[in-house]
Amino acid sequence: MKFGRDLHKHQIPEWASSYVRYAELKKLSKFAAKAIIEEKSNVADLWQKLTVALRSGIAAVETFYTRQYAILEQRAAVLCSRGDRGASSPSLPSFLIHELDPQEAEEALATCLELRLAFKKLQWYGKVNRDGFSNILGKRKKFPMT
Repeated sequence: MKFGRDLHKHQIPEWASSYVRYAELKKLSKFAAKAIIEEKSNVADLWQKLTVALRSGIAAVETFYTRQYAILEQRAAVLCSRGDRGASSPSLPSFLIHELDPQEAEEALATCLELRLAFKKLQWYGKVNRDGFSNILGKRKKFPMT
């Protein structure tokens, strides 16, 4: 599969700007590989640029993922505290223990479903980025520094 060609198809549109910059990393990887094959003198510089770009990309993806996860975790905590009616520590099963009026139950269910979808989207975001970085690192391993 041509990962870079299909990357846009697998992205969550509203998060597109936060994905791995695959084309840029692939280009740096190709330049470094070509420099090794042609025995050019700038090999170390190209590998350094690729390494820095990879670290920066991983950090950016990790920051975005962590921020989104914290937002979802906060929403889940709010949902749990809404269902908690005096228990010492709120938990999602408290909805099963405490009786909610139909309107509250409907809202809680809708929020749970929204959170489930949001966590699945975040999981997908992580998978697509992991695959992108794995592809780049796989290409890099084909041409180890000598």
